[in-house]
Amino acid sequence: MVRIALCALILMAATSVQAAGPTPESIVWNVYNHFIAQTDHFAPPYEPSESFYTPRLKALVAGSRKQAAGEAACGLDFMFWVDGQDYDIKSADVTETPGPDAATAYVVAKFVSLRTPHEIHFTFRKLAGRWRLDDAQEVLGKGWVFSTLLQCIG
Repeated sequence: MVRIALCALILMAATSVQAAGPTPESIVWNVYNHFIAQTDHFAPPYEPSESFYTPRLKALVAGSRKQAAGEAACGLDFMFWVDGQDYDIKSADVTETPGPDAATAYVVAKFVSLRTPHEIHFTFRKLAGRWRLDDAQEVLGKGWVFSTLLQCIG
């Protein structure tokens, strides 16, 4: 009887975690695991989905594309996830820290690509019960902020 009750509690906990969707850390881990797994450098580069962006970030991306009128859009001429156009990532260290409130979380990704260390900080916001990427910032070299690049400033 105790075993059945324990199994039921575990199942309920797993179901509630799944219903809440992926965590910010698992979203970022998933993206970097795709980069790491891509061993065929002749294959098209992995393009992470924009489906988990906040409405604010989606609007900035759309605005940058519209303003570019078919040319290279500001902030979209490189892949912010890897801080460049080319990458060769063998491993990544991804950690999540809480934000100033329950609706904000930060994720830090540290990795080496093409023999250069990188550190990118991601800001996530919880909207309608789902975590959404709201911004990204490179902190080791160029110091860009993704939302600022998309506005053709910075």
